[in-house]
Amino acid sequence: MLRAVWKWFRQDRNRQIFCYWDGIRLRRIDPLVVWDRLVSHPEFVEDRDVPAAIRGNLEAIRLVVKAVCDAFGCREWAESTPGLTRTELMDLLAAYYDYCEALKKNIAAPATSSPPTGSESSEQPSITNAESVFG
Repeated sequence: MLRAVWKWFRQDRNRQIFCYWDGIRLRRIDPLVVWDRLVSHPEFVEDRDVPAAIRGNLEAIRLVVKAVCDAFGCREWAESTPGLTRTELMDLLAAYYDYCEALKKNIAAPATSSPPTGSESSEQPSITNAESVFG
C-alpha cells in the first residue's frame, strides 16, 4: 500500500503542473491553460501592459491584475474578501514566467524537430523572461 502511494506521489511530482497560493489555499494548474487564458484575454496585451505596469502605470497595473486573476482563477484581496494583493498577483505572474522559463530549459527538443519558420514564430506571442521584466 505504501509503495503504491509513493509511486503515485512520484508520478505527480514529475508532471509539469504549476503550483501557487491563491490567498486561501494551494492550487495547481496546467501552465498551458494559464498561457491560453493570458493570450486570449480580451484586454491584456503582455508586451504592452507588463512593462507599463512595472513603470507604475495604474491602468496597466489594473489590466495585469485582472488578467492574472482571470488566468489563475483567483481574487484580488479586500478586507472583506480573501485573496492576493496586487503586489502578490504581479509576483504570481513573475513566478509563472520563471516556471515556464525553467520548463523551456529542462525540455530538450527532439532530434528530428526542425527550426521554426518565420511564419510560425512571428504569429505566436512569446512568454516574457520574468528576470528581464520584473528584475
